[in-house]
Amino acid sequence: RTTVCIMAATLAGSFALIPLIETGFIPNEDYSQSRLIMELPRGTPLAETDAAAQAMAARLRRYQEVDYVLTSAGENAGGANMAELTIKLVPPRDRDVSQKAFEEKVLPALKAVPDLRVNFTRPD
Repeated sequence: RTTVCIMAATLAGSFALIPLIETGFIPNEDYSQSRLIMELPRGTPLAETDAAAQAMAARLRRYQEVDYVLTSAGENAGGANMAELTIKLVPPRDRDVSQKAFEEKVLPALKAVPDLRVNFTRPD
């Protein structure tokens, strides 16, 4: 009984310490590169998708943390209404925020664009 009680107390204590862990079990890495997936409504022509991707790239280039943005629209990104933007950030020593903080900072402004779904994914 004593052993079982000690084990139960240790297990409960371990779970009680979880909120004190600063990061999750898998920490966020800063690769200085973000990948943004854009989805326009179905049936959007490729030329319109490409124009929207270029406009989004121009919007992202305004941030001082961004070094350059590469775009890919159409079948390479998943369909005529899909685009993928690879955002290369300046090195961590030259910016004040982490990659994750940058993504969290810009995502609300990007999601405010009507008829457009955007999400960051992990770089390949």
